[in-house]
Amino acid sequence: MQNTTTPPQPPPVQQAQPAQANPTPSAPEPKKKSKAMGVLLAVVAVIVFAVGGVFAYKTLVKSPKEVLMESFNNLTEADSFNMAYTTPESEFLVDLDYIKDRSKFSSLMLKVDKIDESVDGPLSLTMIANEDDFYGTMNVSFLEQIEADMGPEGAMITGLVTYQMVRPILTGESWTHFSLKEMKELQTPEGDMTSDETKTNDVTDAQSKKMEELWGDAFVFRKFKRNEVVDGVKYTHITIGFDKKNLITAIDYLKDLDIKAEVGDINKMITLVQSSDDWDNDLIDILIDKDGRLAQIQLRFPKISEEKIEAAIQEGVDDGSGMFGVAIMQGVADKVAEIGNKGADLQELGVIKFSNYDQVESAVVPTSVIEMKDIIEVGQQELMPLIGGMMVDAGGGAMPSGAAGYPTMPEDGYGDAPNMPVEYKMPAGY
Repeated sequence: MQNTTTPPQPPPVQQAQPAQANPTPSAPEPKKKSKAMGVLLAVVAVIVFAVGGVFAYKTLVKSPKEVLMESFNNLTEADSFNMAYTTPESEFLVDLDYIKDRSKFSSLMLKVDKIDESVDGPLSLTMIANEDDFYGTMNVSFLEQIEADMGPEGAMITGLVTYQMVRPILTGESWTHFSLKEMKELQTPEGDMTSDETKTNDVTDAQSKKMEELWGDAFVFRKFKRNEVVDGVKYTHITIGFDKKNLITAIDYLKDLDIKAEVGDINKMITLVQSSDDWDNDLIDILIDKDGRLAQIQLRFPKISEEKIEAAIQEGVDDGSGMFGVAIMQGVADKVAEIGNKGADLQELGVIKFSNYDQVESAVVPTSVIEMKDIIEVGQQELMPLIGGMMVDAGGGAMPSGAAGYPTMPEDGYGDAPNMPVEYKMPAGY
């Protein structure tokens, strides 16, 4: 029998395995981190674009009108600010420290550098007030000059106790005070008020919005430049004129509001606008700071018709209406003459500067004070007999002998101060 035993098979060839580095459990992490970083960068990019878009809108896309209105809103919403106005040659100055909180004292100072050629020296008036109290003082630097110019006849005035009480207020040595709270309590009952006296100066939100729209339509934006450098500081610079028709509409709308303004005064303002065709000019230059707040307003006035202004002034004088408007127009008429003399198209009116937003502190209440009610009390006792005597003397009549409270006037006129049959009740300290 044949041996059929199968020879042994060689072992299977093992496939060589590629050499592997010793892996660690954290080997796949770099891919995960790179994905997370990509997502994070994408989110940051979106935020940057969003913030940049908002910034671009606020600083680049907003129209001149929006930028201007926002600056005015920032002014009205500020807790406090300083406003200073000066004329081109600094002959007139207004300095206001305004605080919205009416329990605190705001202050206002007016200064006139020169009254006229015959008066040497400035005149200033300073007032501080809150919702309850008012204080005021003056500095009439030429007061002694006035007293000297009055001559011997002035002795009757300067010798009055009333004048001696008032004089320190005129020289800035003392302040006068009166209580606004008491004045409010003594106001005429509403039933006895005239229609003008019942006006409250309250403007509704709708009316305020309407005014904003009307004045916005009246503006003509002639220049709009961002990042203009003035004295080393960057501002947004806006130059505006006015659309004459829309300006008249905006002014006329004031008649519809419950404000203490005479229709005659408003009409005078309209007449003023109608007296010129040059309102679409570079009349107002405005600088707005990086925070969107008003920094400076420079004012100019156009040429106007002297004939129309003089006619409006005379009309107001004749009918006694709108005397505040008449006073403004008279000032404008003087400026018109000045423009004509200089041959200029526009008259520089001055510069208003705003500063110290939300930083103004309450004014200090003065300590040297003369109460206004004391001045009035003494004045009533002292001046009424004097005035009565002057009226009698001017009329050529004679007061009955022993008429209570009236002086006996000398036959040759006033001469020395008349004998006052009044016993003054002076307040303590005078």
